[in-house]
Amino acid sequence: MKKTTQYSKWAAVLLTSALSLTLTAQAFGAPLQAGLKPSWTSASLFTSSVLVPKDAESVIYDVKAVPAKKQVYVHMGQNVPNTTSKTKQLWYVDTLKALDADTGKQNWEYVFHDSKGPYTTAGSSVFNSNGTAYVYQAFSDKTYRLYSVNSSGKLNWVQSLTGPSSISLLKDGSILAASPGAPDSKGIVKTTLTQFDGSGKVSKRQQLPGTLLTAQEDRIILSTSPLVKNSAGIWLDKLNPRLEVYDLSFKSLYSYQVPAGSSIYGDGSPGQMVLKDGTVVLRTNVNGTGNKLQAFNSQGSVLWERSIPGSALTQSTGNGYVVFANGTMTLYDLEKNTATRTFEEEESKYTVIAQTGDGKLSLNLKDNTYLLNPTSLDVILSFNSGSHNPLMTTYGDNAVYVSSADGKLTKLAVKAGK
Repeated sequence: MKKTTQYSKWAAVLLTSALSLTLTAQAFGAPLQAGLKPSWTSASLFTSSVLVPKDAESVIYDVKAVPAKKQVYVHMGQNVPNTTSKTKQLWYVDTLKALDADTGKQNWEYVFHDSKGPYTTAGSSVFNSNGTAYVYQAFSDKTYRLYSVNSSGKLNWVQSLTGPSSISLLKDGSILAASPGAPDSKGIVKTTLTQFDGSGKVSKRQQLPGTLLTAQEDRIILSTSPLVKNSAGIWLDKLNPRLEVYDLSFKSLYSYQVPAGSSIYGDGSPGQMVLKDGTVVLRTNVNGTGNKLQAFNSQGSVLWERSIPGSALTQSTGNGYVVFANGTMTLYDLEKNTATRTFEEEESKYTVIAQTGDGKLSLNLKDNTYLLNPTSLDVILSFNSGSHNPLMTTYGDNAVYVSSADGKLTKLAVKAGK
């Protein structure tokens, strides 16, 4: 897995790794429950290149269905061993592919490595509903770029970034690149935030103190406390930092000091959720008392607090959120519990709740993956993944997409559900 920022949190890395689709993994082969219908299997998605040996590890970073363009995007990388390149760095042939959503035929491929240029070493991607892909790439010559590729596979624009970055698609359709600098002698980090409009024009750029925790909807949240150096001389995040919450104009709305004895890191579930109305829901681990959720309005006032088990998973639904613990999922709006569903099945090693591209909820357990209605928790679809890892799948546009060891993608159509 490629890391996109130098100072990423272990929980974020765990979640990102768990949600990745690895082509070298075991193929999906278990029986499917009612509700899925095989549509097509693509040809191999491996990119032909003299640089890539046949047994090279290949990783799908994202699969995105774009109904408006009747295409399915696949962002993937193929590992290039150091012995085949002119750099000592681990690097990848990083590509974006588009498949016809009806047939699985590859429409186009965009390769981010120029054969005469530096090597791609890290990347990430976000997609808008109109089929534009925004792809961040880091290169072996320590340059960093943001690409915009249209639904025909043509480059709209490319912009240089100041350093290793994370990218986010915001509520107004703009793209935010957050580029943290190295800590100074006191552990203070400054991050350059650059906001691009759809045409690639820089609408805002500002250096702010702290590191980005998340950018969701119309909120940008930074941890502004200095890093702490451990006994080995390694800079680490402060567990109870001061948080600064900004709007999309980079105006500070409010700040919040996480209390001593609390931590915002380490549970593997999203620690910060931003709802569609701008409400920020913060999760903290309070020593000796378990975990707590707090909701803040746009002025920074606490709307409510709720205790949850330390093992619980949380996920935004847009207008509310869910908590999954001990086999039971509970749906909340901003005021109360509105629905509950219990699952008679053990969790998997990497159980996660995710929000799909069309707003549904996905929950994977030991043997089955469930798609849920986010307003009622009704089960729209479940399928049995047997002994195979259900995280080798993704969902979008009423279909389940499954990768296989031979580099192919299979579309399984979902029958109309609740």
